[in-house]
Amino acid sequence: MNYISSPYAIQMLLPILYFSLIIFSLCNIFLSHRHKQKILFILTESVIVFFYSILLIGCLTCLDEKDISKLGCLSSFAASIPISVDFTLCSLFTLLNLFIIILLIQSRKNTLSKMSIKEAFDDLPSGICFYEESGVTRLVNRKMNDLSIKITGECLLNGKKFISILADKNIREMSDANQKDEEYIISLDNQVYSFKQIEHQLSDKCLYEIIASDITRNHQLSMELSKKNKELSTFNKRMKQYGETIEEMTIEKETLVAKMNIHDKLGNLLILSRQSFNKNITKEEKEKLLTAWKNTIIAFESMKENESNDSYDELFKAAQAIGIQIHFSGNRPESRKAKKLTIKAVIECMTNTIKHAKGNQVYVSFKERQRFLDIQITNNGEQPKEEIKEAGGLSSLRSLIEREGGSMKINSSPRFEMNITIEKGDPTHDR
Repeated sequence: MNYISSPYAIQMLLPILYFSLIIFSLCNIFLSHRHKQKILFILTESVIVFFYSILLIGCLTCLDEKDISKLGCLSSFAASIPISVDFTLCSLFTLLNLFIIILLIQSRKNTLSKMSIKEAFDDLPSGICFYEESGVTRLVNRKMNDLSIKITGECLLNGKKFISILADKNIREMSDANQKDEEYIISLDNQVYSFKQIEHQLSDKCLYEIIASDITRNHQLSMELSKKNKELSTFNKRMKQYGETIEEMTIEKETLVAKMNIHDKLGNLLILSRQSFNKNITKEEKEKLLTAWKNTIIAFESMKENESNDSYDELFKAAQAIGIQIHFSGNRPESRKAKKLTIKAVIECMTNTIKHAKGNQVYVSFKERQRFLDIQITNNGEQPKEEIKEAGGLSSLRSLIEREGGSMKINSSPRFEMNITIEKGDPTHDR
């Protein structure tokens, strides 16, 4: 049974099916052209389907087999083909078009097109915009447009205008890390965004890029860190003030104890001296009494120097008054704390040189080591007969040095030697 001898319903159905195939093929041609695919194969298949469909549609003019002679040779050939062949060809063409669609889909997944690039660009979590020097935008993704609408109330059409609006809403000063880069921090709906403008120098013109990133979490952490740093700075200042107060109280306490000791010694000496006037004493007892008076006077003068002495000139004057010569070698410290510790250490060694070593020369050497200063103090007096025990002035000196973060070591053999290590400090801040 051919097309002409088939029932009327089949005669109407078959052309409709082929006409649908024509539309199907035209869609495939359009899609292949849009995605820059080779369309020769698809075009050939579509032409075959088109012409064959036209022939079948032309057969509709024939009502029965007697009218076949009215048709052309091609239409006559089409009308004489068995109906089973027509439906088979229709099925094959349908499958072929489906196969072509699958190929186009796969090709689209594996091939970058303009649309695929734009879609990927729009799916980025960060906002991106490219614009020319005149301000005209060339490429803007969906995220950047959304941010522009929230900030300006309109889509991003002019990059230069958008940057000027960002500069007005900026909540942080512009970063000067890179002269070609500009960064603006914008607070928007409880979120913080960083807008960074980058200049790209092309061969013949400049192209500007704007990148918007959500830095809400980082901004919160930065603000919390800044707050904690301020609190820590305030706490450190209070602790420093507290430490200075403790130091002053300690010095006052030590001074008071020293005054009380000298007072007791003076009282005892006065009693002994009064008793010596009422009776005859030996020459040896007189020398012991004179030595006691001399040591007490030296201690009294030393205490006065501790209270008022804050310069090397005063230190030399005090040393000259008690018959001591001081010899410095190296660079003397000029920061307030280092100078204070040095002078106190030298005064203590001067006192002990007269009292115990019977010397008149004190040698002080300074050696710098990074941010530390090593101080060595010796004298020309007698070698200590036994290991020096720290008490009174030496104990107080050690406590003072250690509170300032330094260290002190005393050697008794082969000669007296005091080694002190302290921080040099910054004279510009201490003066």
